[in-house]
Amino acid sequence: MPKAEEELHGLIGLSKPLPLESPASWMTRAALSQGETVAALLAHLNLSRMRDLDLAITSEAGRKAIVRCGVSAHFSLATRIFGRLRGLGKTGASLLLSTREGRPRSRFCPQCLSAQRESYFEIHCRFAPWRFCPLHHCLLEDACPHCAHPVVLPFDMVCAGSGKSGIGYLSQCQSCAKSLTAAQAVALDSLRLSEWDHILLKNGRATLAALRDGVMRVDDHVAAPLSNLKRLAKMGVLPMHADQLTADAARKTLAVPIGLGGAP
Repeated sequence: MPKAEEELHGLIGLSKPLPLESPASWMTRAALSQGETVAALLAHLNLSRMRDLDLAITSEAGRKAIVRCGVSAHFSLATRIFGRLRGLGKTGASLLLSTREGRPRSRFCPQCLSAQRESYFEIHCRFAPWRFCPLHHCLLEDACPHCAHPVVLPFDMVCAGSGKSGIGYLSQCQSCAKSLTAAQAVALDSLRLSEWDHILLKNGRATLAALRDGVMRVDDHVAAPLSNLKRLAKMGVLPMHADQLTADAARKTLAVPIGLGGAP
């Protein structure tokens, strides 16, 4: 692309963000739309040093990049949520999912991915407290049902999959290229959840609502400063490490027959 044309028109045929799509998910698709690696696109947008692209859009370089790409309006909510998250310091960082190596990752709803015309990952699926899909009433998945590889964003779709032959859709595993939608969704109604489990699930959704609105709401009407999320996290009332609320753990529980270690 000639330099003059690039400066006048920006990137040609760049994918547009989809409803509630996370910045890292969009960047993954955007790189594919250019036939490039994510690293090449980030270099083009002066974002090479950004380790977490969801947080990056709240930086000066990130804001310039999304304006240059003509997608700043699409990311107004993401900018607000991740901006407030950064304001919480270490507590905010702990609310985000990451691999053991510290790479940003996301959960997913297999039914949402299956229903989407073009598959993508939403903002809320990046958050540790967000445990279930309110649309399909099932627990979110943490990894590929075939090879157990997590969804790490962004990644290079052009060289992903088995043999690095590339994948065409985000509904495919970045490691084995098989479909993420093959995961057998665990319906909440199929589980024997305790009252405390229900409270944790509700608090997980409330965490995102607080970051969206900039205040916490107690009993739906009493507003409290967002900084109270730090206190709630320390108290253990947010589902940060609730292993019993993972889809894999739930499937194991459902597989245990009554009377053989299951619930009486």
